[in-house]
Amino acid sequence: MQLDIPSLPLRRAFLSAALGLTVLFAGCNGGGNSVFGPGGLTGNSAQVRFVNGSPDAGPVQVSIDNQQQFCTSGQTGAACAISYGQISTFAVNLSAGAHAVVLRDNNGNQITIPAFSGSLSVNGGSRYTLVLAGEVHPTYTSSPTLAMVTLTEQPFNGGPAVNFHQASPYVQSVNGSGGVQFGYYTGSSPSSNPLGQPAAFGSATNPQILPNGAQNVPITFYAISPTSGFTVTPNQISSSCSSNAMPCSTGNLSLYLIDGPAATTTPPAVVPPGVNPSHLGVFVGVFD
Repeated sequence: MQLDIPSLPLRRAFLSAALGLTVLFAGCNGGGNSVFGPGGLTGNSAQVRFVNGSPDAGPVQVSIDNQQQFCTSGQTGAACAISYGQISTFAVNLSAGAHAVVLRDNNGNQITIPAFSGSLSVNGGSRYTLVLAGEVHPTYTSSPTLAMVTLTEQPFNGGPAVNFHQASPYVQSVNGSGGVQFGYYTGSSPSSNPLGQPAAFGSATNPQILPNGAQNVPITFYAISPTSGFTVTPNQISSSCSSNAMPCSTGNLSLYLIDGPAATTTPPAVVPPGVNPSHLGVFVGVFD
């Protein structure tokens, strides 16, 4: 989908006439296990998952405390790498406290992330998402924008809910210092129904429960605005949402807004299914 964005500032500097957005349903390294339940946690354990939101960092290998994560039985090295646009499963049973996190490319070289200490502190019984955001060679600024975003997940089990996460340096650059407003509309005519407070880069909304009138009807989610921003319909996330309606799957949907392939001068050799190389921003999503 291509969307005009006349309301965004600085558009003449680094935008063409339109900005595209696609939504992906991101499985784990192609494994297809994309529905996460609440099981597996104990009082002093935490879970962590990883989103590769950088179009030009390449596939990423993740190590926590010198142990490579997100590998299935018998896998090591590049076989465990998480490609652009993918969301991993959760790594389980991290003890409460600080843990060393290292990202490497598929040549085994450590990825340098400015302003990231390499340490992740977790609380027992909580779930966290690490997002590698930004680009090594962005189109919209002269300096690398790579960043590590750490988000504490807050799943909601009482009905259809959406957690929005702002992990796009590009959107931050065009949207100014304010946060990104997320929301929804139903039917074919865009209208503003904001969900939660605007989210700044590196932050997320609390679970936003869909009102009764937005359930079991065709629904579209948006970022920034319903007419000049980014949109997503649930049927692009999961085949179980063939009616474009929520709830689908378990009903608790996590959406991550990340930079698209056109935000970098060195776009990925393989773009995720459904993503056009001209897209400057995309959502990736998963049902929790």
